[in-house]
Amino acid sequence: MIKPYETSSWSKVAFKVSTSFLLFLSLTLVYLLPASNVSVAASNDTALQMKQDYQKALEDWAYVLKTYVDDQGRTNFKALSKDMAKLENVVSSIGAVSPSKTPSLFPTPEAVLAYHINSYNALAMYGVIERDIPDGFTSFFSRASFFKFRDVVIGGDETNLYDYENDVIRPLNEPRVHFALNCMVKDCPRLPQEPFYADNLNEVLESLTVEFFAKPKHFYLDNKAKRAYISEILDFYTEDFVDSGKARDLPQYINRYLTTPIPSDYKVRFIDYDWHINSTDTINAYNSEIEGEGGNKREEKAITLYSSTSPTTVLEIYTSQGCSSCPPAEKWLSTMVDSTSLWQSLVPINFHVDYWDYLGWKDPFANRAFSVRQRDYKRVGKSKTVGTPGFALNGKGWNGWFRGQPIPQSVPMLAGYLEAEVGNSQIDTQYVKSQDGFEESDLVAHAALLGFGIKTSVKRGENANRVLSHDFVVIDYVKAPMGELEGKHGASLPIPENDDVETTRRALVLWVSTRQDPTPLQVVADWY
Repeated sequence: MIKPYETSSWSKVAFKVSTSFLLFLSLTLVYLLPASNVSVAASNDTALQMKQDYQKALEDWAYVLKTYVDDQGRTNFKALSKDMAKLENVVSSIGAVSPSKTPSLFPTPEAVLAYHINSYNALAMYGVIERDIPDGFTSFFSRASFFKFRDVVIGGDETNLYDYENDVIRPLNEPRVHFALNCMVKDCPRLPQEPFYADNLNEVLESLTVEFFAKPKHFYLDNKAKRAYISEILDFYTEDFVDSGKARDLPQYINRYLTTPIPSDYKVRFIDYDWHINSTDTINAYNSEIEGEGGNKREEKAITLYSSTSPTTVLEIYTSQGCSSCPPAEKWLSTMVDSTSLWQSLVPINFHVDYWDYLGWKDPFANRAFSVRQRDYKRVGKSKTVGTPGFALNGKGWNGWFRGQPIPQSVPMLAGYLEAEVGNSQIDTQYVKSQDGFEESDLVAHAALLGFGIKTSVKRGENANRVLSHDFVVIDYVKAPMGELEGKHGASLPIPENDDVETTRRALVLWVSTRQDPTPLQVVADWY
């Protein structure tokens, strides 16, 4: 019989079991709770590390753009291919994070879109180098190979640039993205020299869109034919810009970004897209050596020159070896050889005139055409005097050098868009004017070969027994009338050459003017 309050053997067993369970539970909590905290801490550490890695990749992308992309959006692929570590880190980061895989890194729609623009551009840039920097994607098959059949990894998912743009980026419903995405070819929008960021994305996209339609290579009007010529980008993605998806309605969208709207009775035509790689590299893949005069070997170069998007100053200086006042002016001119703005916003040209040759020394670089050019400025009322040294800034006489003044920041603006393809034996120029007031048949294309580091020992005349140094001096010059087709003007010129003059460097300058007025309407230039 069990007595009241007396513990039975069953109770003792139950007590032992419950005690053991409580001990087990306590130990479990002791070990599990810290483990849970460790897991949360580890997760936080991982998220922090991913954020830091992404920021580092963004910094590396900023380095690549600043170092290897110029102000016209052209990439120096040749130099970049030798410094790939940072771009490779960017591509690796794109493969590891994305708005779908790591949404915490991209908390706003702007952050998402900025990521996709940067990623597309970086993957395209990397792809060009991965393909050994081709000339371009000028055939359907080369485009399909690059955009559709070349795999890329984005946030752990394998895709290609074609699907990435059409299945991921375009559904974000931001048409201005087409003026930011860059597949590294010439008719793409300008590639900025810094990444896209969420905090100012709207302002940057708006600015790039305005800039896009301000460039005649992307948009221009042929008032004579009543046509609006528009980049094929708007043909490729018409439905992104207008609800109707019809090209005839594109002016409604474009007019938002124009100071002068497209007239309602103008028809839309599309400008053929240039699929050549947009590179700063001046030497093409088909480099060859050809025999120059005198048996000297020289390297054949194939380059494309574009007029700058920034205001450009063409500095013309008129000098002569027969003028004792000219050496100081030429010494001043030589200080511009290392200017960071050279060929982009500053294009100096040194024309030697022949009207002092009678003084006893015949200038070997003098050309009667240059004397006529200087007199023409006076004839059209843009210069008051003809003499040496003489100066003109964008076609207007300037005497500031005599007073020790720097080149003024504000000069008459150049107009239109000029592009020049320098091939094996000729230069093909294309100019789109941005103003009326002259007949199409009046346009003339000019090309000048400039020599640098030239030394001349003068025997007679005002500079007798002196060794004169010259930079930017024109050592050969050609010109040709321009024809007109569908609002564009073009001319083919022979490449200016002079293998008889010893130079340390050479440059090529091309410009367009009217037949009546020597003032440059637009200019392109680069080392050659």
